[in-house]
Amino acid sequence: MRKRITRGDFIKMLQGFSLAEPSFKVWTLTFGDHKSRRTGEGMEFKEYRQYESGEDIGGLDVEASLRTGEKLVRMNLTEEKVKRAVILDDSPSLGYYGMRETALLAAGCYLMSAIKKKDPISLITYVNDGKIPFISPSMFSAEEAIGLLLDLFDRKLRVSSPGKNTFVALAADVSRCADMANSLVVMISDFLFSDVFVRYEKGLKKEKLNGFSEFKHGIDIMLGGRESRDMALIGVAPYWDDFLELSGFFTFSDSESGKRVLIRFTRSGAGTFVERQISREALFKEHSEYLDIPMVWLHAGDNAAEVIEKTFL
Repeated sequence: MRKRITRGDFIKMLQGFSLAEPSFKVWTLTFGDHKSRRTGEGMEFKEYRQYESGEDIGGLDVEASLRTGEKLVRMNLTEEKVKRAVILDDSPSLGYYGMRETALLAAGCYLMSAIKKKDPISLITYVNDGKIPFISPSMFSAEEAIGLLLDLFDRKLRVSSPGKNTFVALAADVSRCADMANSLVVMISDFLFSDVFVRYEKGLKKEKLNGFSEFKHGIDIMLGGRESRDMALIGVAPYWDDFLELSGFFTFSDSESGKRVLIRFTRSGAGTFVERQISREALFKEHSEYLDIPMVWLHAGDNAAEVIEKTFL
């Protein structure tokens, strides 16, 4: 059983990002130079409009048209300084098994990395409470970032959400409220959504991702149809080995719906449960990378910077 992260531990870990590598490499490791057309300190910034019948077909942007499935004509091309943003899905389901602390540490790793590089960065917090997502002002100092993360660490999560947490709704709310043009964006979530989920199919005898079209739609919304916006996903999950030791009856509370269910764990059942959770993570990663979106899973207690380095190098 991994030790729970206390407030003191959390502060020490955040302060450690200001001293040790590879925390300052996470943006480069996550995206790589191949992901965006960057020149100097900026990123190429493209805007598009729909192709109109009768226009010269030579004006079509082939790459953007193939990526979106729509006929698009490039309007302009400018260069702007790269911005960075972290989207934190701070829904109630994140509040168990040390996942929230790990998610906040991952956010801190990216915040500190951007500050070290003197790049503007903001934290967008989505809580699934029907309210506008919180968007921090651009941060330029470690003190600002640590202060914001400590405020989130100390904040008590609601027990349940007023409605279902859907990936498309999150994407729409965040994109409507935040200006993410010309940005590198990292989204951190447990990916427990009612419209995109993994289910065990008895007929196939394996897990299957349901809602891939919704997943793709949500990604497209957040990407905004702009070549100047790159995205990566960070999944957060419990430390699954802890579940292998479970045996007996346990009450499970669905944090999104508020329903309570009694579940029996046996030694063999616990092993099957863990295997399916690992398979779930692999399916999300596989479908994300199919959309050319890099993804990594962190587990409660993981060192975010080290896992990111091992995964993206």
